[in-house]
Amino acid sequence: MSYNHQPITEKEKELWFRAEMNKRQFEAIGYRLINSDIENEIINNQYYLKISKSANYSNIEVVQWLKNSWNTERILFQNLDIIANTQQAFCMQWAFPQAYYAVFGNIIAMLKL
Repeated sequence: MSYNHQPITEKEKELWFRAEMNKRQFEAIGYRLINSDIENEIINNQYYLKISKSANYSNIEVVQWLKNSWNTERILFQNLDIIANTQQAFCMQWAFPQAYYAVFGNIIAMLKL
């Protein structure tokens, strides 16, 4: 929105709306993740109970992907500290790729398993 008290253009309204929708979607995903028991859902899912280890399973490779993924997730949480303590939001530009890579690492670990 405009801070100089000039009329708001349609382009500014559209930009605000897009940003607000992204914010709401992230809040909804966060709410769903915080209020769910994902581990229990996976453990009790009949599909996952049928899965067996890959013929070329390597514990070392699975652990490497999981550690990489968890490390990336840890960086995301450190971004919160950077913003809270320094008010420097520069790290937010990397939040989406970091979140994507954390999920990617988990999926690769699962596929390697």
